[in-house]
Amino acid sequence: AFDLAVPTFCHHEFDGYKAKRKKAPDDLYHQIPKIKEILEAFNIRFFTKEGFEADDLIGTIACLTKNNPDFEVIIISSDTDVLQLVNKDTRAMILQRGISQAVIYEEKDVREKYEGLSPKQLIDFKALRGDPSDNIPGVFGIGEKTAIDLIGRFDSMENLYSVLDKEETKGLIKKSILDKLVSQKDQAFMSKNLAEIRTDHGLSLAQVIRLHGDEVTLQVFAGTRGIGTGDRVSFSGSPMRFSFTDALNALHAASSSP
Repeated sequence: AFDLAVPTFCHHEFDGYKAKRKKAPDDLYHQIPKIKEILEAFNIRFFTKEGFEADDLIGTIACLTKNNPDFEVIIISSDTDVLQLVNKDTRAMILQRGISQAVIYEEKDVREKYEGLSPKQLIDFKALRGDPSDNIPGVFGIGEKTAIDLIGRFDSMENLYSVLDKEETKGLIKKSILDKLVSQKDQAFMSKNLAEIRTDHGLSLAQVIRLHGDEVTLQVFAGTRGIGTGDRVSFSGSPMRFSFTDALNALHAASSSP
């Protein structure tokens, strides 16, 4: 899935969304059409949708196979935002140094990394802590440790805010933190809206699968920033991974052959 060079619903929600992110080098943008040509040549389907981010399309596609034992879903990305999509049916492979080093996350791994928080709770966590890379404000003055503690104790932002005005809550949360939460409530829920990957963008399973004889494969390109990795998941046999480097090498070999 690829981002398009047009505003998304997040930009309409908050003018400052991703405003501090540095523009990528022009050389990268020049590669995108070539990458798409290579994907088409290798019959790997990719997706774009005006007004939506690549993460939203990836999340939508991942959810299409929910509770379907015939599919194994692995989201490949360098962005840890996709960890919120991890569940019993979906894992995430987070690239750390290109495609040479990566970590695969299941639900238990997410909980271990974020001190007990579930993948879905990462949305609330980011809503409180904020995210400088996307310029999501969060609640000013609340850091990672406090955000994990609050969501861990109250389960969600909705539960947290439902008890803020209760007398017993004042004994559970420091007054300075309580004041920040109360005064920045609107900003906190706006941040949650920005942090959540949407998974309901109207794609059907028929649009993302390809039939190859008796085998059905799901082919998705998850390199949201240009150079990335593709994922081919099969009904039968073990999953195959197809890297951008593999594509270039194969293309070079094909063009060099007599």
